[in-house]
Amino acid sequence: MTESAPYGDTGIRALFDDAGDFGRALTGTSVSKTLTDSADPIGKIVAQYAGQLALDSVLGSQKPEVLAGVLSLANDQLLIDLDKTRWTSSGYNPNAKILGRDDLIKIILSDGGASVSDFSEALQRLWNDPTGSRIDRIVVQTKEEAFTGSMPDRPSGAAETASRFL
Repeated sequence: MTESAPYGDTGIRALFDDAGDFGRALTGTSVSKTLTDSADPIGKIVAQYAGQLALDSVLGSQKPEVLAGVLSLANDQLLIDLDKTRWTSSGYNPNAKILGRDDLIKIILSDGGASVSDFSEALQRLWNDPTGSRIDRIVVQTKEEAFTGSMPDRPSGAAETASRFL
């Protein structure tokens, strides 16, 4: 924190970066119903992350990686970064509680024809984790058409976490 930047300088920049990615995803042709249904929880995730950066007074000169925010758009896929290390940078959010995360997962499941209880049971069997806390990113296809691409590679060291693709 500095006198000229008491709230750092990254929150607003991350917010604008994420808003740009999300806006481009929503204004394409044949936009995915799941993506449009998920607009509210994704917006909450974006706003919380920007607010957390401001509360933490994070400076871009010290942590330039945060300027890209938590959304990225490439190859007709919107990637939402829920990695705990990104969300627990300060004492403000020690348990990585992400607003909108649970609602986003519920929308994704209902649009895909699955129930939350079925999903929880599968997570319980796989990882003894019915809440899905191991899900550290969600990848949403932005177009309402058959997917023919591939999912982005997992970051190195992510063996204990999972991605959810739809």
